Amino acid sequence: MLQPIWDRDRSKRRRGAQREVDDRVRNEVVGIALLAVALLSIIALAAPEGALLAWWHAALRATLGWGALVVPAPLVLLGLAVWVDALRPRVSAALAATIVGAFVLLALAQHYQDVDPTTGDSAGGFVGAAIAGALHGVLGTVGTPIALGALLLACAVVAANRPLGEFVPPFGRLRDHFASGRILPGRTAPVDDDGT
Repeated sequence: MLQPIWDRDRSKRRRGAQREVDDRVRNEVVGIALLAVALLSIIALAAPEGALLAWWHAALRATLGWGALVVPAPLVLLGLAVWVDALRPRVSAALAATIVGAFVLLALAQHYQDVDPTTGDSAGGFVGAAIAGALHGVLGTVGTPIALGALLLACAVVAANRPLGEFVPPFGRLRDHFASGRILPGRTAPVDDDGT
């Protein structure tokens, strides 16, 4: 026997409402879990007692080095994003540049400190050591910080969505001098083709 159309519509609405409640409950459980992990991370980094927190402390410090100190912040933001819409991360070039910039910063710190990540006292941890090590093989010791510095600056420009001249005012003035043709000190007019 066929079910009447109005009964089918009512059961679809009921299933849709139940799915919406299930999604909300799941999201809130994830939010609570993220906040708990953030709090446990703070405790593990500050005073690691107990086997699990001592392991978490060692794992964070070995993997991210000094970057482990920042781990609780994104966890708190993601946990609160369940309830606060303004905190929900939106996939964008700025978000990607921020994430890449954080890894580049770890690599730059590891390049200059050069402590073995297994000690747990390194600046960039295994992540920074892997990135810096890969660049050392390609660019050498001198070229690595130049490439990392340029990449970090590019990430900052993309993340802030601002031109470089706003970050580094002397660069903005230099750029304006190049654009106007006044590149040499003391010159007030653009250079002609014949050099005068």
